[in-house]
Amino acid sequence: DRGGRHGRALEEAGFSVHWCDGLPHPEAAGVPAELVQWLKAEIDKVSPDLVAGCSSGGAYIVALWQAGLWRGPTLLLNAHPSCAALPAGAPVVLAHGSNDEFFKTTRGRLEDLVATGGPNRCLLYYTANSGRLRSGQLS
Repeated sequence: DRGGRHGRALEEAGFSVHWCDGLPHPEAAGVPAELVQWLKAEIDKVSPDLVAGCSSGGAYIVALWQAGLWRGPTLLLNAHPSCAALPAGAPVVLAHGSNDEFFKTTRGRLEDLVATGGPNRCLLYYTANSGRLRSGQLS
């Protein structure tokens, strides 16, 4: 869905966005190695300043990190449960809200996660109450 409201916000802010559409939901299909290679080819083709993953899309970023295929600037919107550590030396911003209904976690776990990254390379943006969406869903 092109990043939902998060994706629309990036586009509306004027960022040039390249979408990697059609990826299967990682909770249903896992993250097949051939899709990780395809994502790496997309990254090489576009040469982005930043790779972003939102919610379930974070599983694909974790797979890129685990394969050693991406160490560039990364934005994670809501940490995927498969994210157990950040790659050393990679600049990572992790934004997560306490009301996330899909991947509930504690601020302490997120702080521990950010601490696994390199010194002065990672930032946690945590919001204790980001409110309700128009749909009534918490964010």
